[in-house]
Amino acid sequence: MNIFSKLRLGKFLALLVALAVWMIVLAASESRFWKALEFRGFDWLTVHTAPGESRLPIVIVGIDDASMAQLNERWPWPRRLHARLVEALHDAGAAVIAMDVIFDHPTTPRDDAALERAVARAGNVVLAASRFRQETPQGTLWSRFDPIPSLVRAGAKPGLVNIEFESDQVVRRFPEAGESFWKEVLFRVRETVPTLEFDPGLKEDNLIRFVGPDHSFPYVSYYQALEVGKSVPKEVFENALVLVGRETQAASDIGAAQVDVFATPFTTTTGRLTPGVEVLATLIDNAVNRSSIREVPLWGRAVVLLAVSCWCVFVPWRFRPVWSALSAALACAAVAAAGAALFMYSAWWLPVFSTLAAAAGIYAIQGSIAYVTELRNKARIREAFSLFVPAAVADSLAEQSTALAPGGEEKELTVLFTDLAGFTTSAEGLRPAQVARLLNLYFETMTDIVFRHKGTVQGYIGDALMAFWGAPLPDAAHAANAVVAAEEMVAARDAINRQLQAEGLPSVSTRVGIHTGLTIVGNIGSKVRFNYTAIGDTTNLASRLEGLNKRYGTWLLLSGNTLAQQVDRSRFRRIEKVRVKGREGSVEVFTPCDDRWLVEQGDKAIELFRDRQWEAADAVWRAVQARYPDDPVAAYYRSRIAELVAEPPAPGWDGTESISEK
Repeated sequence: MNIFSKLRLGKFLALLVALAVWMIVLAASESRFWKALEFRGFDWLTVHTAPGESRLPIVIVGIDDASMAQLNERWPWPRRLHARLVEALHDAGAAVIAMDVIFDHPTTPRDDAALERAVARAGNVVLAASRFRQETPQGTLWSRFDPIPSLVRAGAKPGLVNIEFESDQVVRRFPEAGESFWKEVLFRVRETVPTLEFDPGLKEDNLIRFVGPDHSFPYVSYYQALEVGKSVPKEVFENALVLVGRETQAASDIGAAQVDVFATPFTTTTGRLTPGVEVLATLIDNAVNRSSIREVPLWGRAVVLLAVSCWCVFVPWRFRPVWSALSAALACAAVAAAGAALFMYSAWWLPVFSTLAAAAGIYAIQGSIAYVTELRNKARIREAFSLFVPAAVADSLAEQSTALAPGGEEKELTVLFTDLAGFTTSAEGLRPAQVARLLNLYFETMTDIVFRHKGTVQGYIGDALMAFWGAPLPDAAHAANAVVAAEEMVAARDAINRQLQAEGLPSVSTRVGIHTGLTIVGNIGSKVRFNYTAIGDTTNLASRLEGLNKRYGTWLLLSGNTLAQQVDRSRFRRIEKVRVKGREGSVEVFTPCDDRWLVEQGDKAIELFRDRQWEAADAVWRAVQARYPDDPVAAYYRSRIAELVAEPPAPGWDGTESISEK
């Protein structure tokens, strides 16, 4: 092979090396690990090019330690306090009042009304909303928490305060939601300042240009903002975009799960986290000043990477350790300088670690080729020389998961209890294995029914089963689904008994109680052991209703709260108004009944009963028994009427029956 052929082959091989390195590095640059590495460069540029302050009149009212001490109120603060703040800020001339606080459930009517009035009077309030994602065996569940409807009707605009962060838990990107908090704030401002221009199309492709580290925006303590004109001049808030939110070290009783702070590109340098409300202020600043950062698209990065690869291969034609290193360094420095200029003046971010990797890779390959060539030459002189090529070392990335911690939230659920009638007596003559078989068959059938109707089985207690609807999967029809499931449970008795009888086991019957109301639901227990369950008055009452079936000879009882959420309420028969032990209020209980005549006659008889018209009520119940001789409710009321005729009730009696047994 002559010298020209060798030269052409050498260039061809060099081009192959450049293309191979280019493709490998370009592919690797799209991996999560590589992105995290590139973001270190983004963080460095952010820290060293930050303006230090915003040009916008943004003021943050911080819910901080000082306010906790001065106001002497436990979190969550009463809404009348927030109402005072809104009024004070409105009177001071704030352009918009944006509260990074979620008012997703009612408190006291008085406090809620105070906040509603303040919101309506201000006319420029934005309130926080939030979405939460939960991974379950059935898939990803999304829950959304919005301000209570009365606040929205009063004029408040809800906006999602969810903040996106990268795999290293650092906030760098705009949130993707179209109803983001920062957008709603600026739309609010535009209502009074129509000339305001901002970029509403910012989404997760845009990177945040941070103004500075935490507390780069002016802060005023919450308690000081309540007294505008005394400790804080009104001019501070005049025509300002006022954001209200928790500050970094807000008092411990807010709870660790609610501390709203995030790592930013400054965290590595300062060691401090940035309050979420300040991140939201930064998004507003970026949108108005159009200062957000866009990453150079893949094709642009590919062109730069290819240019650097070709430079490193062809400029130092023959590998020389020092000259080749200087040439690669010059190319990388040029790219880094261009990237810094783009970041500062054109709002584009050019990741540079890929070019460094390409230069280093080509240098290593060229050095390796030179080294191998040298070794091969030496091998010709010394036949005993051995050539070893070092293997590449692969690094592994480990991810650490967050442990579930105990906790709970108040939600409206429908709770169901069911157990087997007379199970203790039936089980006395059975062997343990037979008892286990009977219960397993029963629970398997009941559990399938609960799951089929979107319910959650909390657990099994002896022969009892507890289930609830509305959590963890939100269910707008939780009461209706629970009743359908309960009726199916009762109807499943015959199928269960046929199978039990085939196995020589006794027949069973199930009793069910259902109640709808507010409950505490979540992981209840200790740090070392907890269970996802629902607790509270709603749960207790559902259990009591199940037991009341024995009193009336029924198989299914539901409360008036549950009935109120049924599509067809006319197919439920009223039973009685009761006051159970341990509960001050009374509750009306019902049972399913498809006989409209029986429902109507029962209602008529009960109204007469409550009006103390004993003879008329007894006559109606006799008519019911004439058609349905075995009706247990009619027999129950006739027995009660006989007792009350013999011993009339007190003057204030309204028909409510107080039940002491559990």
